[in-house]
Amino acid sequence: MREILLTKVTAVVLLTLGVGLAWAVSAPAARGAAPESRFTLSVDRHVVRSGASLTASASAPTQCTWLLEWVGERRVDHAHDVVTNFVAPAVTRPTRVALRATCFYRGPEPTNRPGTGTLVAFVPPSWTQTELVSVLPAGAAVSAPAGSPSGGGGGSGLPQTGGPLLLVLLAAMGSLVVGAALVRRGSRAVPA
Repeated sequence: MREILLTKVTAVVLLTLGVGLAWAVSAPAARGAAPESRFTLSVDRHVVRSGASLTASASAPTQCTWLLEWVGERRVDHAHDVVTNFVAPAVTRPTRVALRATCFYRGPEPTNRPGTGTLVAFVPPSWTQTELVSVLPAGAAVSAPAGSPSGGGGGSGLPQTGGPLLLVLLAAMGSLVVGAALVRRGSRAVPA
């Protein structure tokens, strides 16, 4: 009796893990992603020197009135896609500056009720995305991190940046093997 209960619990746990994994890797559209996720903003580089040119590109599935802002400069365009250039400001130390793009698109129009004396103000829906760009002083030099083969420091490679740890990976693999063994053991014929 205990083995049957253990088999059922193991099967439910494995089924739940399988469904969770399938949901995690499924396309965002299958989970009901917002239509705003089809709007994009990109820059040709995220690190630029003072006085250098930066190209920003924005794209939308619908006609937009685009407003792109960076360091007090504004660009306005009415299109599906927009590409524009900005010049990086002069800085004395490395600075992160936000590039902001806003798409004002046509949404449902409000209805005005004649004879009521009510004025209906319409604010079009909008979508905004921000990209951070690092601006370096004109004469700044960028070097590889300490510990990298080309960056001095005598290390053997780049530092750990948050990738999966071997211990966690081994624990997960062990859990899968133990779960499979329990399911196999529980699926054997139970003597009467």
